[in-house]
Amino acid sequence: MKTVLFSILIFFSLSMAHPFYLSVCDLKYNMASKKLEGTVKMFSNDLEEALKRLEQKPVDLINSKNKTETLALLNTYLKDRLNFREKDQAIPYTLLGYEIEEESIWIYLETQVCPQPKSLNIENGILYDFLKEQMNIVNLEIAGVKKSWKLNFPEKSVLFEF
Repeated sequence: MKTVLFSILIFFSLSMAHPFYLSVCDLKYNMASKKLEGTVKMFSNDLEEALKRLEQKPVDLINSKNKTETLALLNTYLKDRLNFREKDQAIPYTLLGYEIEEESIWIYLETQVCPQPKSLNIENGILYDFLKEQMNIVNLEIAGVKKSWKLNFPEKSVLFEF
C-alpha cells in the first residue's frame, strides 16, 4: 500500500512544475524616507513563461545576458499589472532591481516620496494573463499596522484603509 501511495505521489510531483501559482507583494511605508518600499516574489518559471508569451521570444531570468534589458522588461510587465492609488491619485514606483533565489524571483521596488496613506488601493493582476489559477497575496504595513489580502483570479484590486 505504501508503495502505491508513494508511486502516485511521485507521478503527481513529476507531472507538475509546482502545485500552486502564487505571488506575494510585501509593502511597507517607511516613515523616514516617506516612501512605500517593497518586494514582489513569484516563481521565476511562471514569470518567464508569461514574458515569453508576451514578447514572443525566449526569456531567461536566471541566466540573463543583459540585466538592464531584463529589468526594463520586468518594469514594463509590472507597471501594466501592479499599481498603487490613494483616492484617485496614482502613486508611481520604480523597480530597483531583482534577484533569483532557487525557483523564485524577488523584485524590489519603491514609490516616490508620498504622504503616509490613509487608504491605499492596490491593483495586482500579476500573471493573470497567463495563469487563471494564479493567487496574489498583498501585505501592507503602515505605521506598525499590518494588513493582508488574497486576490484570486479575476479579482485584482484591494482597498486597505488605515
